[in-house]
Amino acid sequence: MLDNISNKQNSLRRIRELKQLFPQTKNITQQAYNALTPRLKRLICFHAGLQQRHVVMEYEELLVNERKAVIRAMSEIQAMGTLLPSRMMLTDSCIE
Repeated sequence: MLDNISNKQNSLRRIRELKQLFPQTKNITQQAYNALTPRLKRLICFHAGLQQRHVVMEYEELLVNERKAVIRAMSEIQAMGTLLPSRMMLTDSCIE
């Protein structure tokens, strides 16, 4: 029993040491999503098939499957952005 406790304490100590060596930082997707305006979050959540309540949530509050849906939606919107013309004007809507 004492051996198990000692092993556990050694393991926890080693984990603390490793955490100090590799400080945890936010991931890029988390930083990008949390910085979005509510309007853009609404667009991402809609495209990801999430509900209105997700718009007010931070990335870290989402469930894993919701995060994956957000990542897919952001990737698809990013890919779509490369296909759009670099310059659009409101007059483009007029037929001449």
